[in-house]
Amino acid sequence: MISQYMRLAVKAFGKPRIQFLGDASMYRPWLNVPVALVLFTHKGLDANYHFGNLFYHCCAQMDRKQFKLKSNALHIKLLRRLTLPVRRMFFNFTNERPTWYNRLVSRALNKLGY
Repeated sequence: MISQYMRLAVKAFGKPRIQFLGDASMYRPWLNVPVALVLFTHKGLDANYHFGNLFYHCCAQMDRKQFKLKSNALHIKLLRRLTLPVRRMFFNFTNERPTWYNRLVSRALNKLGY
């Protein structure tokens, strides 16, 4: 019920009745998303359209041949250039071998359970 959208859905439709089928034991090594990340994405990105749109636009990593950028604005180009090292840590380009820091970040996140 942290999300405003979930609260609105429960208010409109009622609390869902959940019926488990099969094994209902906790999946290991499952970890929930940290609450801070949920609050940042909901209150910082989704609730503030302009900031969220700018953030997603600058941080999205897609195949540039298949998905052309819609904006050629100078500030978008600059922010995409600045965010490239961070994006390269988490994403690979199509048919590209992972970089050493991409593998390092992947291993670190895996050890942390993500």
